[in-house]
Amino acid sequence: MPSDNFQGDVAAKYMVEELGKKNIAVLHIQSDYGLGIKDVFEKKVPDYGGKIVASETFQPNTKDLRAQITKIKSANPDAVYFVGMSAEVIPGLKQIKDLGLDVPIVGSDSMDDSKIPTEAGKASDGVRFFYPANATLPDTFKTKMKEKVGTDEIIYFSPRAYDIIQTFGRIIDQVGSEGAKIKDELYKVKDYKGIGDTYTLDSNGDVTTANYGIKEFKDGKVNVIK
Repeated sequence: MPSDNFQGDVAAKYMVEELGKKNIAVLHIQSDYGLGIKDVFEKKVPDYGGKIVASETFQPNTKDLRAQITKIKSANPDAVYFVGMSAEVIPGLKQIKDLGLDVPIVGSDSMDDSKIPTEAGKASDGVRFFYPANATLPDTFKTKMKEKVGTDEIIYFSPRAYDIIQTFGRIIDQVGSEGAKIKDELYKVKDYKGIGDTYTLDSNGDVTTANYGIKEFKDGKVNVIK
């Protein structure tokens, strides 16, 4: 999966340059995931000509975000970058609507969950979020996944999880099962064409490129924007 460094940067550029929002508030979960994306986002927004006018945090599984939303509303933002999991996003979106914070909401890949628009209802309409875009999946992969899980819906992690296992298998075939040798070979992965993407790993073991798409909640559904 791409590093959160990519996602925070992509979101900042999109909100300032494509949406034209200059005064942006951040509402994020207090976790390594939330802090990682938030830190990059807040660093990059000024680089694109925007400003962070408020930054509020919440603990995992928090159901009441009214205090944070009220503070954000008082900062009069043009838009909100909301980073959280379904457990907090669903009540959070309802409370944003109830409190009259009527500005565009953009989220992170953790919002890629069909139960958010189902359970949040109209409060989720128009909310957009980024997700790591996979390559066009082969029909054989789609068919086998449907046989396994019983649905046509394939979350974006699945092809990449498949690619991870294939990568490990290929490396083990080459060097055996010794951990140190496998690790050394992982750093050498270059232009490996998998189901989900083509991968090159850097010295930290991170993929060197990232392609993001945008989805939007509307009428209880998740729709691909681009």
